[in-house]
Amino acid sequence: AALKNRAYGDLGEVYKNWETLPSPSEGTEIFMDALVSLIEEKGRSGLLFTIDQLHEVDWLTFELIRSLLLNPALPIRIGLAFSAPLDHSQRLHLPVVSAMEAVEMLPLSKHGVQITLRHMLQWEAPDELIEWLYLQTGGLPGYLQHGVEELVQQGILERYESGWVISRNYH
Repeated sequence: AALKNRAYGDLGEVYKNWETLPSPSEGTEIFMDALVSLIEEKGRSGLLFTIDQLHEVDWLTFELIRSLLLNPALPIRIGLAFSAPLDHSQRLHLPVVSAMEAVEMLPLSKHGVQITLRHMLQWEAPDELIEWLYLQTGGLPGYLQHGVEELVQQGILERYESGWVISRNYH
């Protein structure tokens, strides 16, 4: 959300991996040609954008992704996997392309939260923590990941050689 008002602000992750990629502000064609060249140099057949909270992406990045999805002349495949609240997903006006498939994922159940925590932390979380995280996140995976990161950052969940421990100072 902090980058929502910065032109192409949400492409930061792309530039961490491909510093030589020109900015789209230099021209969409220049950017697309360079992107295709880099992908082909790496021996890949396409590019998958994965975006959490697509409705918060800056407008220019969103339009760039739309133009990539709509460009039939590109010799590479472009994919987009995203999350957005249900009330926003209909207003995103994403293009419908021939190979497009929409999948709506429901929130995780309590058991799904338990399995996700087991995978994330390599630890069997206590039922109270599972219940609390389920209630706080609504079972939404992005919120669950953020919640666990916050618990670790705040020292509520602490890592020891024996595994994870919930801080005694936490009630």
